[in-house]
Amino acid sequence: MAPGSRKGRKSRRRASLARLLVYVSALVLVTGVAILAYIAWSITSFSPPLYEEVHPIPSELNEQITRIDLAVYESVYRERIPEKDVLFLSVEPRHERGNEWEFTELLIRFSDPGRIRGFESVISSAFATLGKKIQHRNVRAAGTDSVIDLFVLGCFTHRIRLAGAQEQRTAKSVRLPLVAIIIDDVGYDLKMARSFLDLGVPLTLSVISTAPHAAAISRLAKQKGCELILHLPMEPKNYPQVNPGPGAILSDMKDEAILATIEGHIQRVPGIRGVNNHMGSRLTELEGRMEVVFNDLKRRNLFYIDSRTTPRSVAVSLAKKTGVLVGTRGIFLDNHLSERAMKFQIERLVGMARNTGGAIAIGHPHRVTLNCLRDSLERIRESIKIVPVSEFLLQTQGQLHKGASDALLP
Repeated sequence: MAPGSRKGRKSRRRASLARLLVYVSALVLVTGVAILAYIAWSITSFSPPLYEEVHPIPSELNEQITRIDLAVYESVYRERIPEKDVLFLSVEPRHERGNEWEFTELLIRFSDPGRIRGFESVISSAFATLGKKIQHRNVRAAGTDSVIDLFVLGCFTHRIRLAGAQEQRTAKSVRLPLVAIIIDDVGYDLKMARSFLDLGVPLTLSVISTAPHAAAISRLAKQKGCELILHLPMEPKNYPQVNPGPGAILSDMKDEAILATIEGHIQRVPGIRGVNNHMGSRLTELEGRMEVVFNDLKRRNLFYIDSRTTPRSVAVSLAKKTGVLVGTRGIFLDNHLSERAMKFQIERLVGMARNTGGAIAIGHPHRVTLNCLRDSLERIRESIKIVPVSEFLLQTQGQLHKGASDALLP
């Protein structure tokens, strides 16, 4: 064989080997980048479970109530009613003839009473377009004031009061009304949790202990001095079609299983101050099961917040009976994920706090929730004081539950 031929084959082999090394190096590089990208993605995001049951049983009644709420939102914004003149006097759960809903009483004030009749016509026209299942009744009140009552399928759902603005008091109240804001379902998005913590207000984070980033978020919250509570999954109506996720307290569990489940959650998220329910529209109606939960919370000196996913919840009355410091959710901030609707909910929260002395709101780790809170904080902090939920309970109910409140003091 000629020497030139052997040299040619060796050169080709060296060239082939070089190309192979380049391909392998490129493959390793691409694979490494992909792995790093996946790790970065997994640290900051994960598919969360279903959020709260705003209406545990979907019904035509609640669908129509939502349409009324949206009509009110649009009418108020279209007529440029100032946010400070929209006050929510009450939001209370009701149930009748198998229906469950939240009754809302709303006050809209007018600095010029002459505008009342015009706005009454606008909003009444909006209600008239909603169909025959929604009926409204206009009642003349004193002077130029007016009241609009709304009924859906025979159920009294809204009372809207239109009134001239009362003379403003010159002396400021010594104490601002208190508001506690709980962010539920935390643990699936580290970046989003950090953004909420960076708002610089004393929010309370409710952590799902089985979520992939629960531990990391809990450590970060403690570093920033943010209060943590456990978001305890409980059985909803329509279970198992509606799934509360792993580690749920179920109605058919024995007492020992309930206690072991709670212990497991608390071990995964140490340092919590209290508990609120994730879902639970069925379990929170069952006195026997909830009594087991509350006896354990009492032993651990933990408070309880009823997310109020059912009007028939026994949680508040049973917690008081057991000696557990308890509060209840006033509103969900993000029933509707639109900026207008959420800003209206924030006004609802402020209005409730002004009229009752305090309110608890629950939101979720949505980008629009974060943005609306960020945009509203400077303004609403002039009229309310945002506090951790434990401080809210101590200041509004602590004297009624002396033993539990002593345990919560720092």
